Amino acid sequence: MHSLKLKFECIMEKVLLQQNRHWQNPYEDLIDRDILSAFFNKLSLKEIQIVLGMLRAGKLTLFKLLIKHSTKRRH
Repeated sequence: MHSLKLKFECIMEKVLLQQNRHWQNPYEDLIDRDILSAFFNKLSLKEIQIVLGMLRAGKLTLFKLLIKHSTKRRH
């Protein structure tokens, strides 16, 4: 039974690392955007913030930059 639990934990760790690649490689190739500081200022608000924009406007890049800066603060 202990062996099964260990195997399950190992599989879960591999899956988590595959789905969260930024934990090991935190998007080093991204360039900071001007809007990033305004975005960080909004994070302290208690209300839900919605990011809207046209296709390929950089919404995902903004969140990747957030992850990059958040992971740098932890190390």
